[in-house]
Amino acid sequence: MSMVSMWLLSTLVHEPVWHPVAEAERAFAQTSRESTIVEAFKKWVADDSILFRPTPVNGADFFREKKPSKATLWWQPTHVVISADRSMGLSTGPYVFRDEAGGQGYYGHFLSVWGKQADGSWRVLIDDGVSHDDMPEANWPEKLVEGRALQETRKSEKGWQILAERDRHYAGLVERSGGWKQAFEKVASQNVRLYRRGTRPIQGRDAAVAKGAFEAGGTWEPMGGKLDGSGSLGFTYGTGRYANSEKEFLYLRVWQLEKGEYRLLAELVRGLKR
Repeated sequence: MSMVSMWLLSTLVHEPVWHPVAEAERAFAQTSRESTIVEAFKKWVADDSILFRPTPVNGADFFREKKPSKATLWWQPTHVVISADRSMGLSTGPYVFRDEAGGQGYYGHFLSVWGKQADGSWRVLIDDGVSHDDMPEANWPEKLVEGRALQETRKSEKGWQILAERDRHYAGLVERSGGWKQAFEKVASQNVRLYRRGTRPIQGRDAAVAKGAFEAGGTWEPMGGKLDGSGSLGFTYGTGRYANSEKEFLYLRVWQLEKGEYRLLAELVRGLKR
């Protein structure tokens, strides 16, 4: 066996289990660069995908009727997590959007959940992001991606109901705990990522609690979501209203199973303008 063959074999053997999620995200981004945003989403979103435009809509239906433009959207994954059964994955990283005039870029971070389809391909289940001015391409991380695989499982016929109830329980904690920040601290994983408009995502529960932007309170009801087959990874999404305000928000939360209960792996909240 030649040295080249041995290197290729070693690469295949040691390829991380989360690699397919990262590769799908990269391919999605490449399609956008080489064609248009619309064509990329048409190709890569699942038939039952959810996007916020501005309220939750079916992503496949939305882009089926959308006409391509000269606007550009570039992005790259920097962190991925794959479920214990390898059927669902979280992907996140920086993006830059330029309108049809191609002028100044609008920067931010995306948060996507991917699902493995019946034919073995990966497609976007839900996607959103937050904008900020702190991540021009020149400052994008040199390390393209890091990842990890979940291990803990819990199979239950009521798996989705348990996850949806966890989201509702979180809403109740906001009132009982004295505020959104206090409730977040109770349900967040130690390695959670917090997404709020105007700032880069904050990684880690302690850092998020110390530096994150939390409204005093709010109410919400999950509109939908999905749980992987092993019960290790899932997401919820919906809309809500801030406490003592007419202002609405939308949210996307990704949850991981941790010592028998679901804890926040990522929380994205941003204002909703209908």
